[in-house]
Amino acid sequence: MMTDILSGKNDIRERSIASKDPNIISVTVQAMCAQIRGFVKSNLAQSLPAAADQKRNKIAQLTEKLIGALEQVSLVDYEYLLPLSSGLEAIATIADEITFTTMTRIQSKLVEAASVLPQLLDHSSFQNVFNLAHRFTNIGFYLLEGMRHQHEKPTPSLMDVRTQDLDYETDIDADRELMSSRIFPPYSLQSD
Repeated sequence: MMTDILSGKNDIRERSIASKDPNIISVTVQAMCAQIRGFVKSNLAQSLPAAADQKRNKIAQLTEKLIGALEQVSLVDYEYLLPLSSGLEAIATIADEITFTTMTRIQSKLVEAASVLPQLLDHSSFQNVFNLAHRFTNIGFYLLEGMRHQHEKPTPSLMDVRTQDLDYETDIDADRELMSSRIFPPYSLQSD
């Protein structure tokens, strides 16, 4: 099944996005991430280095598509926050194989989710709030571990990226505007 997903023969991701149901999208992302985790543990170690690099690149491309699926989940309604957080946590569990871009996109979706948190706190059970806090904490830990892994053994496609483009902000007191400008560089809408 994983080979079909990586090759594009299995369109489960596209069908789940087409459903526009956040629960279906989240479950699909979780199932695909479970497949990726199993594939990484069993198949990558047995592959020749060149084949393993090619598979890691495909996995990185797939995770880009998975975060894209979660970016389709609208947070207009706070009820979608729990399925979204489950999907983000699933992607974060494979942080060793995701790129800086994917990590940045996860971070952006978490920032968006933070705007919905006050609604959730007012209308949700203690258990839901606890589950959400637990997931967000796990996502942070997984992403930190993924950054460490990418620093030590980068995904092959990252080896072509200039290191100054991979600037992780580690100062907790850093100016948020400066951090945002690094993540989302300014661009002009005017044509040259």
